[in-house]
Amino acid sequence: MAVSLFFALIGVSASSWAIQYKITDIGPLPGITTTLPSLITGINNSGDVIGRAPVGGSPSAQVNGFIWNQNDGFSDLGWLTPWAINDQGNITGNNPYGQAFIISDSSLQQPPTLVGSLVGARGINASGQLAGVWAQDGASPPQAIVRRNADDITNLSQLYGERGYAFDINDSGSVVGSLGNQGYIWNQATGLTYIDIQKTESTAWSINENGQVVGWLSDKRSNRRGYSSFIWHRGQLTIIDDLNSEQSMAFGINASGQVVGTHRNLLNYNSMGDAYIWDQVHGMLDLDSLLVGSDQWQLNEANGINDLGQIVGTGLLNGQRHGYLLTPISEPPIYALTMIALLALLFGDFPGKKRIAPGI
Repeated sequence: MAVSLFFALIGVSASSWAIQYKITDIGPLPGITTTLPSLITGINNSGDVIGRAPVGGSPSAQVNGFIWNQNDGFSDLGWLTPWAINDQGNITGNNPYGQAFIISDSSLQQPPTLVGSLVGARGINASGQLAGVWAQDGASPPQAIVRRNADDITNLSQLYGERGYAFDINDSGSVVGSLGNQGYIWNQATGLTYIDIQKTESTAWSINENGQVVGWLSDKRSNRRGYSSFIWHRGQLTIIDDLNSEQSMAFGINASGQVVGTHRNLLNYNSMGDAYIWDQVHGMLDLDSLLVGSDQWQLNEANGINDLGQIVGTGLLNGQRHGYLLTPISEPPIYALTMIALLALLFGDFPGKKRIAPGI
């Protein structure tokens, strides 16, 4: 009702807004069959893209981290895997020796700072707070860690008695991840909330500044064999997979509530998946169908989306694995999507989507 009311008030229909994207080739990313496959891992609101790829383009070469933008191209970060970048340009991730790091200067004039309390960092917010994982050694169970500073560290696994991971953190300090194979959201003030009260296997992967969480769960309520993408907010869990694929996973969400990820059919073993975008107006759409003048591309994964609607991921360009940046060229004004998201949050309006009983 809220979304319909908004469209009525502005005098247009949802179908009159068609999303289209211009694609920019980030470059070849060989090495899909290596121990450390190449991938794109994130984008910030300045359009800085991070990922990792083999040095020199050879799949058997050393896999290094990189930062890329349209003005400067690639910068080699060395033998590191960057997992997250904030709007200040600070990068975090892990090195091959099981040590987390923070890079405050992407030109590497200053060396990365090692973070002793983590073996891997997956999320960083505007204040430099980290979400990540700690393990005593390779045989020890992983422990979800929240690091606000060197003297203020919370071990969620010890606190709640479950092995787990912390994957993302927003500017309010809310953290998402998995504990005991169940997705959660945690905040220092409100404590722990599990995403699904039915205790299905799930992963909470990304959180935006409004506290909306996305990830994937084992949808035992249906006949699906694989995982289904979900969006969660304030106790309301909604499965958003409406492309009838056997498996989908949500990897990113921006401030307007646009969600990106990948979906695939499990019986097609050669399928690398198809990238998608979901919002409350259009539902889930294949990104391939939204490209303008780019028939040579097959987009496999959408790994991140910023607040400008730019999307990054990996795909095949003429059969070769490449990274890509999508920039919207015809879409609802960002204020409109934000207004729709806020109305839906207030009134719980997710038209045509499968709802699940509220969480804790």
